[in-house]
Amino acid sequence: MAYDYLSGILEIANVFISLFVLIYAWSFLRQTADVKDRKPWVFLFVAAIVFFLFEVVGVLDVFNISKVPGLRSFLESAFIALILFVFIFQYDLILKSDLILITRKIAREEKLEKDEQEISKHLGMSPATAVRQSLEPEENRAVSESLQKQGKKRATKKGKRPAKKRSPKKRQ
Repeated sequence: MAYDYLSGILEIANVFISLFVLIYAWSFLRQTADVKDRKPWVFLFVAAIVFFLFEVVGVLDVFNISKVPGLRSFLESAFIALILFVFIFQYDLILKSDLILITRKIAREEKLEKDEQEISKHLGMSPATAVRQSLEPEENRAVSESLQKQGKKRATKKGKRPAKKRSPKKRQ
């Protein structure tokens, strides 16, 4: 008796949860109507519909209102297949997105190299040398010290310790 009561309550709770998921998926699809990469969300919406039907059939089955043999198994299989499609499409979108980012980064680096070459041809020196020469002596010294500090920090990050300055030993 207690098992049947608990089973019925859980089935009804699952129907409400699946209805909430269905409404949330529908509102998301309405808000993103102009987004081109929303195909996984369309499959998730269809999966939410199948999940809702699966839970409604479960409630009807638990309360002995209607029994359709094999319907729950079919709906469960359809739900799992749709979720699988979502993962496949999302994986494809992630790969395409990564390729686009990598391509942009390579293009940006190539453009930077090309710009540096043009600057060095125009000035007759490297861009770093041109910047150093354009600075006043005090600024140049500050930049050099900053670069040296960064070099020490990088050396310690790589596991190397910068050489310590040794003071002359005092004689006693």
